[in-house]
Parts: sequence; structure tokens; C-alpha cells
Amino acid sequence: MGFVKAVIINYSDPTAAPLPVMFNPPEYQLTKSNNFAEIKTQGTSIPDCQFVSADAETLTMELLFDTSDKNFDVSLYVNKLVDLTKKFKGNSPPKLIFVWGTFIFPCFMVNISVKYEYFNTIGWPMRARANVTLKSCDLDEPSDPLESKTEVAEGYNVNQGDTLQGIAAKFLKDASKWREIAQKNSIDNPLTLASGTAIMI
Repeated sequence: MGFVKAVIINYSDPTAAPLPVMFNPPEYQLTKSNNFAEIKTQGTSIPDCQFVSADAETLTMELLFDTSDKNFDVSLYVNKLVDLTKKFKGNSPPKLIFVWGTFIFPCFMVNISVKYEYFNTIGWPMRARANVTLKSCDLDEPSDPLESKTEVAEGYNVNQGDTLQGIAAKFLKDASKWREIAQKNSIDNPLTLASGTAIMI
């Protein structure tokens, strides 16, 4: 099998050419984490933990760019990578696919930090190192944003399996605000949240 370069594909723009890396990264790191809420109960010293939500998986790596053998400005290449952080449609960045061999990672580019470290005699940068953070995403195309946006509900009927943390995360975008909902509805013990209960958000 021949040498294969990693490539970044702009899934949101079918007209955009795939962007191969100049040098494959020597390593990359995948991170996955979950969010839990601690709920203190009377009579116990150890709080109970409940699952609230899962964070998107992140992929981080350092990419090297070097054009010293060709003597042209390396930023012309690096800027193509930086452009992938810009808004594509509405307020959303373009959806990307990072592909290297059998590893396929649908994602957004959420952060890029570029360090230029070698220059020619007229000041053109010849070498750059880019630290890139990619966050996993769903490649399914979104529906009409007017139809898909989540509205904050004034009232809500509790369903089986609901938690105040989950309700706060869904409607208030912040699981830590479950206490505000508990206080508004005079809920002393969030563990006794009964299905069918009508609460105010």
C-alpha cells in the first residue's frame, strides 16, 4: 500500500476541493466526556450523581506546514485551513470530514492556533505549526432552522425518566439551573419528581 496523506473534506460545500495535510501528524488525541449532576440528599454525606448529557467527542493534533524547499509563503496554504472556522451558512461553521486511512471523523473545526517559526530573507513565513481542535458532529443536513429551533417552554409535563437537570439542559441550555426550576416549583427533593407533574420552567 502506498503512502496515504490525511485529508480534510468540506462536507458542507460540495464544490470545495479536499484539503490534504502537508505532513501527516505524528500523533492525535481523542477525548470523550460526559456531564453529571450531583444531587445532595438529606441524611447522606455522599451526593448522588445523575447523568445529564454527553459532550461531543474532540480530536486534537498538531499539523506541520513547510514550504522552504519551494520558497513561497506558507500562510497561503495555512489560510485554507483557517478558513474552515468561518461561518458557512447562517451562524454555522462548515461541516467537515477528517479522513486518514480507515479513520473517519465527521466534525466542525472549533479552534486553530498557528505558530510561524521560519522565514526567508524578505520576511515570508516558510514553516508553520497549527494546533487544531475538531469537534464531532452529525452529517445529516439540518431542517429549516425556523422549524428546528428549540423554544423555552413556560410549562412542562414531566415524563418518565426526566430529571430536573435534564429539563434545565433542554430548555435553559444549562443543567446547573435545575435549582431555579426546583425553587420555582417548591420541589424539596428532585429525586421524587413524578411522571405527569406539571412544572413551570
